[in-house]
Amino acid sequence: MSRGDDCLPADRLKALIDEGSSVSVNPDTKAIHYIRSGRELLRMANNYMEDGQLDLALVLYTRYLTIFLQRLRAHPGFKEVPPADRKLIQTNCSKILPKAEGLRVTLLQRFQEEYDAHQANLAKAAAAAAAKKEESLSRPQNNSNNRSTDDTPWENPFRHYNNVTPSAPIVSPTPASNLAYTDMMADLRIEQSVPGSGVTVSPPSSQNHPGFDRTTKPNRFLSPMNSGLREVVIPGDLITTFLRCADKNTENNVETCGFLTGRILQGKLVITDLIIPKQDGTSDSCLAKGDEEYIMVQDRLDLITFGWIHTHPSQTAFLSSVDMHSQFCYQQMMPEAIAIVCSPRKNQVGTFTLSPEGMEMIGSCPHTSGFHTHPHTSVPLFIDAVHHIFDKSRQVSVHDLRYT
Repeated sequence: MSRGDDCLPADRLKALIDEGSSVSVNPDTKAIHYIRSGRELLRMANNYMEDGQLDLALVLYTRYLTIFLQRLRAHPGFKEVPPADRKLIQTNCSKILPKAEGLRVTLLQRFQEEYDAHQANLAKAAAAAAAKKEESLSRPQNNSNNRSTDDTPWENPFRHYNNVTPSAPIVSPTPASNLAYTDMMADLRIEQSVPGSGVTVSPPSSQNHPGFDRTTKPNRFLSPMNSGLREVVIPGDLITTFLRCADKNTENNVETCGFLTGRILQGKLVITDLIIPKQDGTSDSCLAKGDEEYIMVQDRLDLITFGWIHTHPSQTAFLSSVDMHSQFCYQQMMPEAIAIVCSPRKNQVGTFTLSPEGMEMIGSCPHTSGFHTHPHTSVPLFIDAVHHIFDKSRQVSVHDLRYT
């Protein structure tokens, strides 16, 4: 993201807070799905902290607080969230609040230093320009009369730069109470609650916090900024490794699926681990089972889900209607999420993503299971992903849970 050194420090900080809090909850998406995505949201924020991208970490921590202390409480399915998950939310928020406040102070100081340096550079550049102009005026004029033919007194347009002042007042780091960010933090406070009742907070104001967004556009829940797609880095041996794991199923004309997980490194989504869950497969479908076991692996290794991979043992590489609905769930939370489809018998591999039109149509489709048709459109519902690369220097780690 751009640094914006010419912006006031408090304005830069507020822009980050606004980016993090401008997120909505879709009531048609199950509350438990947000709970699970929240785990990955925290991992991603922690990754950005470790990567030194404190501004993006603050955006995601703010987003977690906004979702789980404000937006999700109004979700029609929130009352069905298990008490253990509610307690986990409360514990996480209690830890994140001071961490976010510390980031706020650190970033404000950094923004102030960058602003001061920028203003000093402007003053230096202005003084140099003024000096150069004065020097050119003091040189003798090379003409027949050795003097200017224009006797009109010259008024130096750079005279005001002799004592340069910043174009905007320099703002010193201000107490937390003076920033708009703390207004939001006040809304996110955790109040005394009855044991076992979960999280209780003051009801958010409808004026400051809009209600549900029922659109089907991605809300970038797991993306820190609302611009562009981060690059997905795929290990060079992923395809061959996965196909070896799927060999037996492929011979029996049965699909195999797996989850693509990893970490954020230097702003890129780097796939490091392939998790193959327990599953039931047929010739044209594959259903993952044992969510708890898969989540335990992710929690233990601090892995973030960047997409999924599966085989079409007897068909070409494409996204079926069922595949597109599966991809929608990934992509709605993370626009960069990819779907890799391998057709070993056709020797095809496709890396796909839903198009904007596909996201809109699948999001409004009344069918939630089973193969079905979608209305014909002039544009494809899924397209080849262009924001990924295969890195031959990387190797994938495999966690095959089917036999554990």
